[in-house]
Amino acid sequence: MKLFNKNNNKNLNLVPTFSDNWNFYFQLTSGDFHYSVRYDMEVQKLSESQKQKFPHRLQLNIPFLNPTENGLPDTDIEFPRLNGIEDQFACETAEIRCVARVAGGNVARYFFYFNGFNTHAEQKKLVANLVGNLKKNAYSYDIKHNDYFDDFEKKVVPNAFEWQRMLNRDLCMQLENSGETFKEPRDIDFLLIGKSDAHFDHISEKLENAKFRTVRREKMEEETYHLELVLNNIPTVENMNILTDTLVTLLNGTDVYFDGWGCPVSTT
Repeated sequence: MKLFNKNNNKNLNLVPTFSDNWNFYFQLTSGDFHYSVRYDMEVQKLSESQKQKFPHRLQLNIPFLNPTENGLPDTDIEFPRLNGIEDQFACETAEIRCVARVAGGNVARYFFYFNGFNTHAEQKKLVANLVGNLKKNAYSYDIKHNDYFDDFEKKVVPNAFEWQRMLNRDLCMQLENSGETFKEPRDIDFLLIGKSDAHFDHISEKLENAKFRTVRREKMEEETYHLELVLNNIPTVENMNILTDTLVTLLNGTDVYFDGWGCPVSTT
């Protein structure tokens, strides 16, 4: 599989990935810099036995040549440069996988997991083969043994807010592709799922105060309980991020989880 699911055949030895199911999101940070994360979504589905096959973490750091105020790569210089570097990533072994790129703070950080290469000389050769003709002063790297995807979980996987914002963006893009004009408000459906009906009692008042209206509350065949809410609004990315942030906050620490939203397309 080509790195980041790129469609190019220039290098048949490109570093493999676990899947072509990659997506991206922006980390929510309180500092001056922003971070763009592109990652393999199938990594979280790996079994423990699969993780055991790639125990060690390699982090490759490539500083930007053109630093920006917000720390993200600019589209004119840095993105084309990083794409060119990624196109040259190569390896001589199947015992390595690329799982993510975190770009921010004026550095692109690539996360790989591998097996073997136990000596310093072997690890140095692995990195040299990986970066190709990239000059030594243009990158640095760090290896953590027996990480078993711990850093991936801590540094790459989106939190509940980031995950939902990523889904909001994708769903709004689907609406736009279907002819949505984002001009007319309409009822937007939200689905909450709990293991008992009583779980909804603890949050019902907070949901009402947040302007969500209950339209359906029932037990399902799979021994779960569904609470369907509606709220009238225009489903722009900005509006949906506010609404889903509210739901994620209200549901934090409860036994109820948010299962997504949907609405009809308005083309007027």
